[in-house]
Amino acid sequence: MKSKSNVLNERYEISTMLTEGRMSHWINNFSIKDNLNENIIIDLMNTNWDLVEIVEENNILKLTLRKYPNGNTYYNVKVDLDKGIFEYKTCEYQIDKFEEVLDKISI
Repeated sequence: MKSKSNVLNERYEISTMLTEGRMSHWINNFSIKDNLNENIIIDLMNTNWDLVEIVEENNILKLTLRKYPNGNTYYNVKVDLDKGIFEYKTCEYQIDKFEEVLDKISI
């Protein structure tokens, strides 16, 4: 099942898609698109990353993620799409390294 919603004053679109992992475990994959130029900024569709929660706060998206199959660990990431950066714990990264950084910290 696929769904879409707009965030941050309709500027960005978050698409989510439920995919089934092993033993009927569902993973909520997602992507984020810039509605102005149609560019996909973050694409975690068809990955093991599960979007648990999204909170909008002062032009920042706060994402809570898990990585299947180890769903006991939560990753809280702050994303500033306008600046093209994200923060995990106290470190700041470029948005184009999103999946790469997440995969490294989840080892």
